Amino acid sequence: MLNTRRLASGEADLTMAYSTHLWECWNGEGIMKGRPSDNPRIMFEIYKSDHYFVTLANSGIKSMKDLEGKRVVLGPPGSGSSDNSRFTLRTLGINAIESELSFDEAAQALGEGKVHAMGMSGSPAAGLVEVAATRNIYIIPFTDEELDKIVAAGPFFSKGVMPANTYQGQTKDVPVFMFTVYQVASKNVPADDVYEMMKVCFSPEGKEYLGAVHPYWKSMKNDPELVKALGIPYHPGAERFWREQK
Repeated sequence: MLNTRRLASGEADLTMAYSTHLWECWNGEGIMKGRPSDNPRIMFEIYKSDHYFVTLANSGIKSMKDLEGKRVVLGPPGSGSSDNSRFTLRTLGINAIESELSFDEAAQALGEGKVHAMGMSGSPAAGLVEVAATRNIYIIPFTDEELDKIVAAGPFFSKGVMPANTYQGQTKDVPVFMFTVYQVASKNVPADDVYEMMKVCFSPEGKEYLGAVHPYWKSMKNDPELVKALGIPYHPGAERFWREQK
């Protein structure tokens, strides 16, 4: 969230940002309510991540609608996870008793039965891996109808699947929704500079180096259909780079 705000205000020229926050920034919604900014420009997709809700297997909660009236941790205050959880509950019309805690605090509260469920962006999450080692957890599956509603309401989301065995005891694939993390630049960064950065990032040496820094960077790519749905233009330097890759 802070990354996107800094880019919008001109404090930053380059950053990583959730598709959710970029859309809100461009359209003056959510974190940028009433303050739209046309500063962000897409360079490339870094990775896709999932969002989901988890409960204990013995909670009796088997579907999203079962969260009605339950104690649900959205995520850490001001986080993308919290935003995604809140968006999901609002879109599906679920009235839960909402709270915000750090990921570790939320996982601990879930394991101790102090909350009924928690929302999470990204898997596997370390805190939940620890809980799953001692308690049976249950990833709540979204129905096709629920996913259709979420994607229709948020063009920054897409349908996805959490593979079986992502967490201990999770023996089946689980329908979830996905968001994208983008590398973005200010529109004021010279096109030649962005073009040269793209060449370095996607060179064999660049991909090897970035992949060693963090596995997420191994997923770098371009997904023009998702960028089109997001509604934010490519930076001219990135546009030139991707055009040359065809």
